[in-house]
Amino acid sequence: MPGRPFPATKEACSGSIALEWIDDTGAGRHLSSIKHIARYFGVSPETVLKWAHAPSENISFYTGGGSDKKAKLALTIISKVWGRGELRLLDDCPEVRSSGMIVEDLDRPRIHWPGDAPYYVRDKAHCQVVCPEWNRIYPVKVEENVPIFADEVVYTNPGPVHALPAPPVDEAPGGEPPAPAAPPLADGEGAGIAVAPPPPPPPPPAHLDSLIERKRKEATSAEHLRTHFPKNPFCEWCQRGRVTSPRMRRRRQDPDVLPEQPLPAKVGERISTNTYMVAKSAADEVKVAHGGEYCAQTCRDSFSVVSVSLKIQQRTTENIGAVLLHFSPNRPGEATVCKGDNAKEAMGAVKGLGWIPDPSLENRFPHNSAHERDPRT
Repeated sequence: MPGRPFPATKEACSGSIALEWIDDTGAGRHLSSIKHIARYFGVSPETVLKWAHAPSENISFYTGGGSDKKAKLALTIISKVWGRGELRLLDDCPEVRSSGMIVEDLDRPRIHWPGDAPYYVRDKAHCQVVCPEWNRIYPVKVEENVPIFADEVVYTNPGPVHALPAPPVDEAPGGEPPAPAAPPLADGEGAGIAVAPPPPPPPPPAHLDSLIERKRKEATSAEHLRTHFPKNPFCEWCQRGRVTSPRMRRRRQDPDVLPEQPLPAKVGERISTNTYMVAKSAADEVKVAHGGEYCAQTCRDSFSVVSVSLKIQQRTTENIGAVLLHFSPNRPGEATVCKGDNAKEAMGAVKGLGWIPDPSLENRFPHNSAHERDPRT
């Protein structure tokens, strides 16, 4: 039972409440239901509905009750141990936490050793796991924080369960373990079922000294180069795609921290600009243009994603203002939001045109990241 009653209103919330949840390795998101919360705390469903809001993602779930289960409502919770999270509210579901999200989002490994209780590691810097590469079984893919494994099975008559314990392994000089022997069948098991003889086992994989060495070899393999999935940190093209890809939020931002801005509805409503220093000064004969220009002023329209780069002789308010007016010659009275850095020359040019400045601070959010990524693409 909870240690503190469920708050009836948001104004009545004066502290944390205790609850128990199920650690589920097959759940892609944290789940619960109004029915379970109301029954657990002994309150009415209307009381829980006062705290509900629309979920940040419109996704469906495949549960034991069937497929295409959508959560129309969600609850936001904050825990001292597990941080901030969002509970998707299904029609009827217990309190469930996705172990995949806890491992990935909180950077906490999950360890479940046979005979011991499973646990999460608070700080992985103080944890060490030693397991050779040949002794690991990887999933074929990971979808929505849920690992998916592949297997080959034969359906047979019911009988006693045969476990497959790992036999003692004497590693060869090359690090290749012997193949485990298959367990014996019980009397009468498999009778009346025609089963083809199993294919010969594949040769054991070559022993790799570390995960880094395996990733390096996969980066140049034909199988990886066909799809580039999953992303490989040692693949040149995977890294190029990561650098030039637009920023995608995994969850909706808190409007109290940074409110969402509406998208521009026409050309010239919101633009961005940035100055690139091609050379340090006009005395650099290698990089300076024929007219003495050693700077480049770039402009980008957020609605049409059209960008232009014009060379300027010096980074002055007059030169930047002329480039901005050439790129977006709006009539007087039209509000234009111009995003750029906090340089006094750029701010003076934007204000001189009567536009609305939207400066970004160095090494602080929000950045002018969409504009800075554009020249690299």
